Amino acid sequence: MAGLPAGWVGGAYADDSPETKSVRFGIIALTDCSSIVMGHELGLFKKYGIDSVVSKEASWAVIRDKLSLGENQATHMLIGMPFASTMGLMGSPVKPMVIPWMINRNGQAITLNNKLKAAGVKSAKDVKPLADKAKAAGAPLTFAMTYPPGTHAMWMRFWLASGGIHPDKDISLITIPPAQMISNMKVGKMDGFCVGEPWNYRAIEDGIGFTSITTQQMWKDHPEKVCAFTEEFAGRNPKTVKAILKALHESSVYIDKLENRPKVAEVVSRPTYINCPKEIILARLLGKYDYGDGRHEQDPNYMIFSERQCNYPQKAFGLWWLSQFRRWGMVKQAPDYEGIVKKVLRQDIYLEAMKEIGVKPAVQEMQKLKLFDGAEFDVKDPEKYAHSFAIPMKRTKNVLLPLGGVMMVGLIWYLASALVSKDLPSPWKTWQESKLYVLQPFEKRGEMDQGIGLLAFYSLVRVAKGFFLGIAMATPLGFFLGVSPTLRRMLDPVIQVLRPISPLAWLPLGLIIFRQSEPAALFTIAICSMWPTVINTMSGVQSIPQDYWNVAKVLRLSPFKTFTRVLAPAALPHIFTGYRLSLGIAWLVIVASEMLTGTPGVGGFLWQEYNSLVYAHILLCIVTIGVVGFVLDRLMGAVESRLRSV
Repeated sequence: MAGLPAGWVGGAYADDSPETKSVRFGIIALTDCSSIVMGHELGLFKKYGIDSVVSKEASWAVIRDKLSLGENQATHMLIGMPFASTMGLMGSPVKPMVIPWMINRNGQAITLNNKLKAAGVKSAKDVKPLADKAKAAGAPLTFAMTYPPGTHAMWMRFWLASGGIHPDKDISLITIPPAQMISNMKVGKMDGFCVGEPWNYRAIEDGIGFTSITTQQMWKDHPEKVCAFTEEFAGRNPKTVKAILKALHESSVYIDKLENRPKVAEVVSRPTYINCPKEIILARLLGKYDYGDGRHEQDPNYMIFSERQCNYPQKAFGLWWLSQFRRWGMVKQAPDYEGIVKKVLRQDIYLEAMKEIGVKPAVQEMQKLKLFDGAEFDVKDPEKYAHSFAIPMKRTKNVLLPLGGVMMVGLIWYLASALVSKDLPSPWKTWQESKLYVLQPFEKRGEMDQGIGLLAFYSLVRVAKGFFLGIAMATPLGFFLGVSPTLRRMLDPVIQVLRPISPLAWLPLGLIIFRQSEPAALFTIAICSMWPTVINTMSGVQSIPQDYWNVAKVLRLSPFKTFTRVLAPAALPHIFTGYRLSLGIAWLVIVASEMLTGTPGVGGFLWQEYNSLVYAHILLCIVTIGVVGFVLDRLMGAVESRLRSV
């Protein structure tokens, strides 16, 4: 402190003010947005140096995108959403997000329509025979949730499965924004939905349905909404994030005093926020449950915002959520449970913020959880839990059924060789005559006398070259067609004429143009395989919601940033569908190209052995073509499943 004026000694402090003072909060019209709304209305964000703006959004997808693009800096979110965005699931571009604050517990429900009430439905088991009958008639029952990796989807899936109903096979499961549930049920679009309050009680007040079960009856004090940030924003603005958590703490404590809840209901009921009569919001905020079917109770497990260590990001909650992603096939392999949870659930930020305001939460990490089905979740083995359910189908059945299909084809092959044609080798004879090519797959004895592995490799190299050439032309063309109606009208007839032309017609033209078999084959592969990519890319660009374009305009993104941050990520799942189809066509074309040009590869070998009347080798080539095509399709399918929009 030497050299400082005497009055300054002892007066040096770090600047604790937020790095970013203007923060825009995204919310959805649900009762559990209350802590954000009251933090704004009571001036608590202002108290901690935050100039807050609360923005009501139309859907959870918009919530995700506005946070990802930076239009909102903090947001009301379903707990599953930051995990899905961090992992790049269900159409979400990979955008790491963090959860330093759990907003609330409890307070959601499953509502069924009056037809099911009249049918005497009380539980998911009661729905089962009705669902089976509707499915058999070709008009499956329809149930709605709000976002595929979110809480309402998981509660609905868990409940249906508890009654023996597979949510992906036995009924139609659709996505509807929370505030639109009532209007959609009124017009008969759905038989049931899962959503947060006040929309379940609103359905009862409007006389269109009843509450079958509340989510707190499924899992007492379950996690629900969170306050989320992008990892990038939290990393650059740690003081801002902690200031927000401090304000949310005060707001949550205020809300959990029941004498304050009438005021909370009045504020959040306003058109700016939920736009629903305050009486409907207040009833279930106070735990007064009218189920709409004659049942009434004072529920002690009503929605809470602060009590029972509500706000601490429990590790167990993240592990359970990932187990459900695994259960329902949203991830194909076991995820890095510990690593992902540690990355997303930021207990350190929560604890630092609370320490700075003198709050000492008596947190205790949960080790076991139990839902209403009685199955116990052990945090030490989430993967075992994910595979413990009867629905979806057990993994052993997933293996046995395809194996049974392969055995059936083998039996048909054997019977055909024994009863239909003596020239057709049986599976065993085919193996005996071809095993040298299989057991020595990379042995080279001559130009065509090579192991099947080498021959397949030659074909795959040609396919890769032709495929990448094709999609290099097709992808930009698809983008241009998607954004330009004029170009689309001009080129559509040309595409429709060229698309069905056979490779057998293109290859001679390639030979005339290039006068060599190799470039002619690549030309043929490219020209035949490019069309699915053109069409799917165009479709993907056309299907981008107007909200995305509006956000790009609001943020004044340059054309390049609009392409890289909006256009390409949103269209990517459609593009990969095109790539998958294009690769399948490319693999089909290579066989024809090699057969006609006599070049080394699976097709060339097949044609040689046909001319030599070695039928066992022809069958070996057919099996190889099928297996390689299957593997390629599954690899592309694995990529596509990570990108597929909902």
